[in-house]
Amino acid sequence: QGAEVGFKGKYGHFPFTMTTNGLSGGAITVDASMSSQILSALLMVAPKARSDTTITPRGGTVHRPFIEMTIAMMGQFGIHVDATENQFNIPSGTDYELPAPEYQVEPDATAAGYFLTLPATVGGEVSIPGLGTGTLQGDLAFTNVLRAVGLEVSVATDGLRARRGKSPLKGITAEFTDFSDTFLTLAALAPLLRSPTRITGIAHTRAQETDRVSAMAAELRKLVGPENVREEEGALEIHPNPEALAAAARTGVTIETYEDHRIAMSFAILGCADVRGDGRPWLSIRNPLCCRKTFPGFFEVLDSLKPEAL
Repeated sequence: QGAEVGFKGKYGHFPFTMTTNGLSGGAITVDASMSSQILSALLMVAPKARSDTTITPRGGTVHRPFIEMTIAMMGQFGIHVDATENQFNIPSGTDYELPAPEYQVEPDATAAGYFLTLPATVGGEVSIPGLGTGTLQGDLAFTNVLRAVGLEVSVATDGLRARRGKSPLKGITAEFTDFSDTFLTLAALAPLLRSPTRITGIAHTRAQETDRVSAMAAELRKLVGPENVREEEGALEIHPNPEALAAAARTGVTIETYEDHRIAMSFAILGCADVRGDGRPWLSIRNPLCCRKTFPGFFEVLDSLKPEAL
């Protein structure tokens, strides 16, 4: 697209200097098989290119709902993207225009998933305003996962609500290709469920903040035993083991986060469960400040939901 990149050390690594001269447009091929973020970025800047732009993903597009969200939001600002399954055409020369004096940015649906899961570990009910039937974010699909587990989840125009019903919570089989940021929450919950949980569609998460499949498998083995966690290239299978979990809780468990915010937040929800039966803490999270990447106040918000804090 016309930029010059000079690496100060090892090629392909920080630090580097980039000198730009606008965007040329034209035909672009991009690998979006592991992450949708670069494709979203190209879509958003393409209207400012010097010529029309055609973007073709190579190797398919993971997280397609995030691409649909990007296109929908661009449309709200007057930018039309002609999208097919494997190609995106964006005309040049169209300016972004704010359609109203204010634009309401949706709350983070991925972060909301942790709190929607909380009734599964502590009971009660949680309500989250600002997300609902008109939400653009694909991670709202996690509400279907929670329903399948056994929580009562409602999605209304004014928000989300989840509550623990009377039915036992059960393990499920769930495919997470389109909303894989949320798979860790189900995986962390799996030791409390009544039957095995199988999670698929997560091979690409091995190349994210850490190898999330291996990291989750390693930490779950501390809770249910090595023989009860099966790790595959793109899948995890967790068999609950109440005796092993109770034994781990008696001695205490420390969760390594691998500098991954989602590992910390997912296991924090599990740690709220009174596994010991005496209200005492049993799970510790190493380096909890890794949550600052996306949710700096996560533990403060979680702490505010304790009964004595309400």
